[in-house]
Amino acid sequence: MSNSHASVSSGSKCRQTRARCAGLRLGLCKPVLLVVMVAALACGSVYARGGDGGDYSGDGSSSSSSSGSDYGSSSSSSSSSSDWDSSSSSSDYGESSGGGSGGEGGLLGLVFILVIFGVAFGATFYGKYRDSRRKAKPYSPPRPRARPADLSPLREVDPNFSPVLFTAFAHLVYVKYHESRGGLARRSAEEFAVAPYLNARVRDEVRKADENISQVIVGDMTVAALDIDRDSVQLFVVFKSNVVYKDRKGRLKRMLLHEQLIFSRPRSVRTREPERVLALGCPSCGTKQEPETTGHCPSCGTIVGGGEMDWQVTRVTEVEPQKPVKGSVAGGGGVEPGTDLPTIMDPNFKAAEIALKNRDPGFDWSTFTTRAHAVFMKLQEGWTQRDESILRPFELDHVYDTHRIWLERYREEGVVNVLKDIKIEYIKPVKIESDAWFDSITVRVRASMLDYKESTNGRHLSGSSKKRKVFTEYHTLVRRHTTRTTGKYEPLHCPQCGAPLDRVSQLGVCGYCDSRITTGEFDWVLAQITQDEEYDG
Repeated sequence: MSNSHASVSSGSKCRQTRARCAGLRLGLCKPVLLVVMVAALACGSVYARGGDGGDYSGDGSSSSSSSGSDYGSSSSSSSSSSDWDSSSSSSDYGESSGGGSGGEGGLLGLVFILVIFGVAFGATFYGKYRDSRRKAKPYSPPRPRARPADLSPLREVDPNFSPVLFTAFAHLVYVKYHESRGGLARRSAEEFAVAPYLNARVRDEVRKADENISQVIVGDMTVAALDIDRDSVQLFVVFKSNVVYKDRKGRLKRMLLHEQLIFSRPRSVRTREPERVLALGCPSCGTKQEPETTGHCPSCGTIVGGGEMDWQVTRVTEVEPQKPVKGSVAGGGGVEPGTDLPTIMDPNFKAAEIALKNRDPGFDWSTFTTRAHAVFMKLQEGWTQRDESILRPFELDHVYDTHRIWLERYREEGVVNVLKDIKIEYIKPVKIESDAWFDSITVRVRASMLDYKESTNGRHLSGSSKKRKVFTEYHTLVRRHTTRTTGKYEPLHCPQCGAPLDRVSQLGVCGYCDSRITTGEFDWVLAQITQDEEYDG
């Protein structure tokens, strides 16, 4: 949101600057042309017939190659040449001079005028040519974020490292960190669990923060840099988030945060199983108690307070100052940027596809696309119904949490984002990745729909209920590395017991078989949505 305002402001400044530059060029050209006019008139009063000065006044018609509308009418070289010929024959000058010396002076005057006019005309023509080149240069919008860091060196150090798992972990730590500000101890045990993943200094800062935060929505997360030295590993992770503060009177204030968190751990540490990583708590025994001042776990006695066993946030810095969120979710609409950009294919796609099929002989694109189609359609349905339970069976926890909080805001403001008459044009696989814990497939989805917003009583707020909106997005779906494709496939039933998906808890547990079905252990689930203009492969 703030980026679009910045772009508009920047574009306005650029237009003002160009206008001033154009005015400056015009201001410089006017005196030169005035000199030409004065010289021409002076010479004309001596050498030419009265009334012929108009041929040099800049009123000649423009040719097709002229681009002089900014400066008034301007003659091309061919038309100005004919003007000179028609008004400066030797007989005309001979009649005015009355003698040979006058003819010689007339010739020199003519040459003088030609030189001055040529310089002025050349400068004007070059300025216009340069402007036309600038106008013809295609506009290339700035990338909204830097390219993520290459994490392959980390996988060489830690073969168990998983970008999918780290994203979910870092997202969870970031949210719990902000929810815990104002004193870790006053929060519930579940929110208290983040303490072992903050170093002593950050824990102390959180305890003294005196803040009360009720909502944290992560809008964007990028691993911007990786640093590996002899003893340690650091990941520099940039977050953009929407955080709701509650003041002492209970009033809510929504702020935009742009922060960088540094995650550090010893080089020798290896990534644990996903279930243990995402449970937080003590990396050794799982207790949710804060480490003692000595760094020992109060339950098992293992030293964890200094990040000896897992990632720990060692520093939190602002990339930009906090900004208040303005406006309502009722706005929006318009053309989706990036829709006409070319599809970005991973150069290693074919090799990765072969490797995936070797691990899972039953894998086929038809079954996968059926799942991706179902996930996409359920996402639109849940969004329109403002019902996160429809989304729950198909998303990893951090994706679900973000969508859940957004839908809460829609309900708070009494706004419904209607998405209907949805047509998927294609679902194109573009990238396959595998690590120690997960397989991931990224697809580009192109679809069209009616997309508009209305109040809960049906009053139209924004968007068009008649004009279809075309857009493209990149969706990344993941599943556990050990999962295999089965024969019969029902994407809208529990992948473990086959029951309907109408009794799935917020934790992602099926109410019929008590299996947690949102971790990717049984089927592909949504791990990330990247807007077309932001995806860089």
